[in-house]
Amino acid sequence: MTLLAKDSNGSSIQAAAPIAATEREAITTSSTSATAVSAGTTLLRLIGSSDCYYRVGTAATLTTSCYLPSNLVEYIKVKQGDVVHLIGDTTSGYLYLTEMN
Repeated sequence: MTLLAKDSNGSSIQAAAPIAATEREAITTSSTSATAVSAGTTLLRLIGSSDCYYRVGTAATLTTSCYLPSNLVEYIKVKQGDVVHLIGDTTSGYLYLTEMN
């Protein structure tokens, strides 16, 4: 017996459930950090309104960061205490972070 959600054809699909409100962080050309990941969170959904670079960790540096193009949804594995550090590419906008499980 599967515990996965089903699509309209009855096939199993993987699903994650939001467990906290979505956090909005400003993207600027200066580095910034989001709030630390809460207990019980295993997955973060990231969506940026402008191109940015991000890095996850407790003391991450942006010199070895991941590029996130605007309007692309990214899911990343995290653990309690991790922090998302970010910096904008050339324009400002917002990065939306949703804790999931």
